[in-house]
This record gives sequence, C-alpha cells and structure tokens, in this order.
Amino acid sequence: MKLLYAEDEENLRRSLCGMLRKQGYEVEDVANGKQALQRGLKSDYDLMIFDILMDEMSGIEVLKILRNNGITT
Repeated sequence: MKLLYAEDEENLRRSLCGMLRKQGYEVEDVANGKQALQRGLKSDYDLMIFDILMDEMSGIEVLKILRNNGITT
C-alpha cells in the first residue's frame, strides 16, 4: 500500500513514517502543503494523510485542489 503523508512537524513525521514503514507500508512524506499538492497530482496513492495546519497551504486546501483535479483518493 502506497501512502502520502504531509506533516510540518519533523519529529512527528519521522516517527509516524518509521512506524508505518516497519509495518510494510510504502510511505512518501513531505513537510508542507505545497509539496503535498505536487506529489498528490503526480502519483497514485492508496491513502493520503494531510495535517490541517501546514506551511504554505493547509491540508484542506490541498484536498480541495486534488478533488477539483479529479483525484478521489
């Protein structure tokens, strides 16, 4: 299962991604909303997890743009 995880708090991002990878998930992680949007538009994911309050763009804004571009993940 391929995941995209967007979190601006580095320690939380590292910790959660490490746990998910140990469980066998393929995880791509990014540190802000702009990066999340770029990755979300370029690649197919089984699950995307976005922090709501991120730098440059909120998780809600990212989700709205992805939906408007036909991405239904």
